[in-house]
Amino acid sequence: MKHLFILNPVAGNKDRSVIISEAVDKLHLENCEKYVTVCAKDAIREVAEQLKNTDEHLRIYACGGDGTFNEVVTGIIRSGSKNCSVAVVPTGSGNDFIKAFPEYTASDFRDLKRITKAHTVPLDVILVTDSESGTEYISVNVASAGFDSAVADGMGKYRRILGGKAAYNMSLAECFVKFEKYEYTVICDGEDVFGGSHPCMFALAANGNYYGGAYKAAPYAKVNDGYMDFVCIDRVSRGGILKLVNIYKKGEHFEKAKDVVTFRRCKKLKICSPNRIPFNVDGEIILMRDPELKILESAVELVLP
Repeated sequence: MKHLFILNPVAGNKDRSVIISEAVDKLHLENCEKYVTVCAKDAIREVAEQLKNTDEHLRIYACGGDGTFNEVVTGIIRSGSKNCSVAVVPTGSGNDFIKAFPEYTASDFRDLKRITKAHTVPLDVILVTDSESGTEYISVNVASAGFDSAVADGMGKYRRILGGKAAYNMSLAECFVKFEKYEYTVICDGEDVFGGSHPCMFALAANGNYYGGAYKAAPYAKVNDGYMDFVCIDRVSRGGILKLVNIYKKGEHFEKAKDVVTFRRCKKLKICSPNRIPFNVDGEIILMRDPELKILESAVELVLP
């Protein structure tokens, strides 16, 4: 087995790539390579290239945030290879994906000696397709449209001076003031969920449980059950948002706000709007026309501590 460490030097609030690199050296692994990414999407290219040029099993370590993990998994999917496994070494500001495994801590995932020898489990991913261009994207955690997508889009201008959670909260406040309207027609496994266009605060498809640094959007989602969890929150007033925030953050909205929540488990989903939708794919905002989502069951092997 070959070990490939993908190191993202800009993940989180400071560069931890040197520290991780030194820790990797101390493991004295026989067949090991380290690669430091130089730009966005670089990990996708590197992983796909490495898998193309090896016949042995490749264990890939995504050392960075949720974006780095997404890029590594995207590279695996694009390569078409099954002769690999992927581990998360969380050094980002949010590290939302690993919260789907409450039995482990972030330190467990960062225990390099442990994860080089750890077991694997199947991991589903969500294939997101722009209906207009046919361009495909991979979501490992959460894909969404609406208010939360606008919040994710607005985080960029705050992230450089604030941490992930603070940047999210600042963008949340800005979007709260703007209070834009969103209406979607949602087709879930062939069913028109609302019978036409429906006013939504947001609509999301979840493989994991958390996003936005701390929000438990899909409390019942499982990363390898063969389904994505569709969650929609109806449009509410500004006062309604204030009441919802803490409930939503704790993952209690299915019980305490069920009058404005729609929930489905599905394998295919389409979110339609008269205009292109700024669509959040694991934190990256992409302008799409009527995004189509499909669950890819057991798409990769995930290393767990």
